[in-house]
Amino acid sequence: MVEKMVVEKYQLIEELRRRIEKWKEDEKVSFETFRKDLDKQNSICYNMLIAIQTAIDLGNLIIEKKKLRAASTYAEIFEILEEGKIIDKKLAKQLSSLARFRNVLAHLYWKIDYKKVYNILKFGRRVLEKFLNAIGKEGL
Repeated sequence: MVEKMVVEKYQLIEELRRRIEKWKEDEKVSFETFRKDLDKQNSICYNMLIAIQTAIDLGNLIIEKKKLRAASTYAEIFEILEEGKIIDKKLAKQLSSLARFRNVLAHLYWKIDYKKVYNILKFGRRVLEKFLNAIGKEGL
């Protein structure tokens, strides 16, 4: 069981790194191009969805490993990690916000505000990078 968790954690970290690199490339797209190009919108939104979901899955894995209380929502995962002193309060709030945004991407896709998506595109990657750094420092 423990070995399986280590392998899964490694796979999730590598996937998140891959998605962050793609996110970095996507940040170079102008708002005009993003607004007009459906393929760009789809590609960028999908990558953001997978990146955020990967952070959520990593958070859940850490909760399980550390035997912290179970989360009832994706956003709560990061609150629990803050309670467990894995991440700080500011990062927990930022990650919880990304988790709620992920729900919009996944479930309310017909209501997506592409201006908001573009704004999140410009700051969200750094939040995910901070998360990777925080869990790396913890030796998780």
